Amino acid sequence: MLAIVGSHAQRYSREKVIGRRFFQSYAFHDNGRWLLSGGQDTMICLWSLPTVPDENAGTDKPTVVVYPHFASIGMHSDYVDCVRFWGDLILSKASTGNNIKVTRGEIMLWKIDGFFSGDDNPPEPPMPG
Repeated sequence: MLAIVGSHAQRYSREKVIGRRFFQSYAFHDNGRWLLSGGQDTMICLWSLPTVPDENAGTDKPTVVVYPHFASIGMHSDYVDCVRFWGDLILSKASTGNNIKVTRGEIMLWKIDGFFSGDDNPPEPPMPG
């Protein structure tokens, strides 16, 4: 079970909310260990999902993933309305695309340097400074 919750979840029925980030799209990798998200802040994130069962299995305590293992706002200039995995590559599209680098409505295929979905889940990322 995946729960995506936040303080504004009841006000915004179409968007998925994690904390204060409003997600327009998310996708699981075929192996179930990675999650992509794209949202209104133009950010695309790659999240490492904990193995199941983890130390919280069988309890009322949720497993919390706070920080993504990768995040970028450099791909699109408008909100990201679609993200998908294509193997270990990423397909992404923004709402309109007002960026010189990207034509309106263009779907981009790109990769995260060093990402290989078959690797063991990386350790927790460092806290942002």
